[in-house]
Amino acid sequence: MGLGQKIAPVTPGVVLSSIVSGGYWGSVGYFTDPDGAVAQVLGTNTTPPFTIQINTWSPLPMPGVTFNSWNVATIDENAVTLLHALGNTLRRLGWKGGSFNTNDNYIPESNRSDDLLRSNCGFPPL
Repeated sequence: MGLGQKIAPVTPGVVLSSIVSGGYWGSVGYFTDPDGAVAQVLGTNTTPPFTIQINTWSPLPMPGVTFNSWNVATIDENAVTLLHALGNTLRRLGWKGGSFNTNDNYIPESNRSDDLLRSNCGFPPL
């Protein structure tokens, strides 16, 4: 950077755009695992780059059974999943505030984070 050049502030939108385009902050990847989460964040705890991995496993349709899968979810649910992964990424970068929880191994807390995203971002509740 030369003298007089300004560095753009880092916002959640900047981080997400960078990850989607495979930039400084990371990239989006894909994996297939019938027992895996819909999405996960890979990388060291605090240092970019990070990879938001999307699980592309597609279950066979079964009447009365709902699967938590990217390929069979609605656009709104996929947006919540992506924003949830972004929230995990921002927490790894040390961002504070709000009541977003990154303990995805504890399903009730993970679901509460998704409910917060739905409510605060205007998505319909499940």
